[in-house]
Amino acid sequence: MANLEKPWPRPRATRNRIESGIYRIQSYFSRMKHIENTPPPLRGWFPRFCTTIGWKFAGSAEAREPLGQAQWRTVTETSPGTMPTPSFFAIIPAAGHSRRMGQPKLLLPWRGTTVIAHLVGELRAAGIPRVFVVLRSDDEALYSAVVAANAVPLQPPTDPPDMRSSVEYGLNIAAKDLANPTDGGWLLVPADHPIVSRTTVTALQRAWQPEVRQILIPTFDGQRGHPTLFSCDFSREVAAIPADCGLNWLVRQNANSIREVPVTDSGVLVDLDTPEDYQALLKRPE
Repeated sequence: MANLEKPWPRPRATRNRIESGIYRIQSYFSRMKHIENTPPPLRGWFPRFCTTIGWKFAGSAEAREPLGQAQWRTVTETSPGTMPTPSFFAIIPAAGHSRRMGQPKLLLPWRGTTVIAHLVGELRAAGIPRVFVVLRSDDEALYSAVVAANAVPLQPPTDPPDMRSSVEYGLNIAAKDLANPTDGGWLLVPADHPIVSRTTVTALQRAWQPEVRQILIPTFDGQRGHPTLFSCDFSREVAAIPADCGLNWLVRQNANSIREVPVTDSGVLVDLDTPEDYQALLKRPE
């Protein structure tokens, strides 16, 4: 009689199919949290249930494929005869080693959760349905935290050497996921500027002008901060950035496309690089 019990972990192809299906279901029910008439039980427990089951069936960490191979799609519904709502997504380059901090800064406690969970929560609360986090292939702790926060972890086959490479990889994955990658924009949320509020993200979206090539930068007290909102067509230019330059090069080369958006949150200027930065962050009023 055949042995009906399958050894764990499951075969890679099976794990990939299950993981892809789980994240499709999870993303669908996560979006329901923003729909007023969704039954409350479906807004909370089901996404967490999918995450738990997804980890159960995904098998061992060593055998997992980068989640970017799973298509994670959001459909924007519009009424007949109306213009489609611009779609926005966020890229968080988080493949660094937090050497100056001395410990993983995105996993530090912050307001009852972790820095990464708070950051993703603020982005989602502002209506950003897709948040891609690019991280190292060996960073299992951050991978788990990103999944628990209902964001999409991306692990390149080769660890990105810098932020530009992380963003380029994330944009390539996002371009395959988007139904129309030219109708909206992408938020660059550097990991060393993680204190982003939903009000700031909402202000950037409200300042958005459809069918205009633009770079929106929030300012506080006349100083530029983060996150930065780019038109989607700028994603094709990231690969052209010189090897010795960062993403600021792209901003400088397109100065005529920049629009500053004044905001009331000083968090757009906050860096989180050192233990001293973290102590100052803990003292910030809520």
